[in-house]
Amino acid sequence: MTMLSAPGALSPEKRPDIREERVHQLRVMTRATLLGAPVMALVAFALSVASDASYGLIERLYSLVPLLSIVLGARITQKLLDDRQDYDRAALTFVVSFIVAIVMAMLLGAQAMRVIAPFVMVLVASLAGLLLPPLQALGLTIAGGIWILGYALIVRDSNYDIGALFLVAIAAAIAKLTSGSLYDSMAWAMESYRRSQERAEELWRNREELRKALAARDWLNEQLQATNVSLEEARQVADEANRLKTQFVANMSHELRSPLNAIINFTRIVGDGYAGEVVEEQRTYLEYVRLSGEHLLGLINDILDLAKVEAGKLEIHPEALVLTGVFKGVMSTAVGLSRDKGLALEQDIEEDLPLVWADPKRVRQVLLNLLGNAAKFTDEGSITLHAHCQNASEVCISIQDTGIGIAEDDFDKVFAEYQQVGNAHHVEGTGLGIPLSKRLIEMQGGRMWLESQLGVGTQFFFTLPVADASMPDSSEGNYA
Repeated sequence: MTMLSAPGALSPEKRPDIREERVHQLRVMTRATLLGAPVMALVAFALSVASDASYGLIERLYSLVPLLSIVLGARITQKLLDDRQDYDRAALTFVVSFIVAIVMAMLLGAQAMRVIAPFVMVLVASLAGLLLPPLQALGLTIAGGIWILGYALIVRDSNYDIGALFLVAIAAAIAKLTSGSLYDSMAWAMESYRRSQERAEELWRNREELRKALAARDWLNEQLQATNVSLEEARQVADEANRLKTQFVANMSHELRSPLNAIINFTRIVGDGYAGEVVEEQRTYLEYVRLSGEHLLGLINDILDLAKVEAGKLEIHPEALVLTGVFKGVMSTAVGLSRDKGLALEQDIEEDLPLVWADPKRVRQVLLNLLGNAAKFTDEGSITLHAHCQNASEVCISIQDTGIGIAEDDFDKVFAEYQQVGNAHHVEGTGLGIPLSKRLIEMQGGRMWLESQLGVGTQFFFTLPVADASMPDSSEGNYA
């Protein structure tokens, strides 16, 4: 996996630290000071000898006291850097040790050292400007200058103090002008670098998060590919199972419908007396057999049709259809469904309904399913067939009953296969009639829905598209 990195970006262990650079420089200065201490001791001793040969050993040792101040300051500076990483105090200690050494040299040193010491203050002023903040550097330089001025006015043992003081003033002014800008620039650079470090660290954190996200993405892609393979295998298994189911249903339906039709036909023949005289009780039993056979045949036909719909093999043959003829035949058949309960069959059909583009066989099947369903769940009252022109493009047909009704929460279950809602479990049926009817209507370009109220009744609606000139054979109506 390709990793992303910022152009020129350094890893955390390779990025330089400006403050660390300054600490390193101060360490170098303190080491050089400590290493140069013997040389400075020899120079101080030589100056004490050269200035006055009459000096005793004690006076010459006094000349080494300033050197001890410098050495002690360098050691304290190292301690602050090593133990506390305190650069600010270490730098201040280093500079102050030189100023103290200058003061001691002017008080205790030989004549030559007292002459040279004020001029060393010029170097100390520059050193303070490089190592300390501008205000601290200026304050220490002014303090040193005041000491030199006071010494020159009180002691007056050197003709060069005023000249040295003048040089110190110039050095202080230069240090103020240069070190202030330098220190501000350094502070700005250090602050900018600190921010750049934070951004770089944030970039590294983001890169690590991105690396983890990319790794997670690759893992998810692998899981997705594996899932897709499993789904494809499952789809193939499901398709094969669906094909076998459809084939089984078709074969079984064919094998069952033939003997059922024979049973129904021979029962009717025997019941009508063509095979000999039949008493009333026998005729009643034969009628039960015929009705049960027809009911079973209807269930088999519904199962076969639903299997064909699911397999996409159910054929629809739409044509320009006059609905009034279909309504007449369906209502004649529905009389037998409602006769035993004494239900009134009513019609509310708008005059001059337009031709619809539909399969007459399937429209008749849907209407009989809805009428049979209404008859099963209605114990008294009426069943009404409504039909009116919904708009210029469709006709709305509905079957309304005064039955037990359906709860609103069960509306979706009504259109699910093998489902019965409410207290309808005692009514015969497989729960296929309404779902199959909905699919048949949708295959013809229509819609189906229901409205119901418990204890009041139910009304099923469906629409069929109006036939127009663009549809084949739309000018010829089928009045079957």
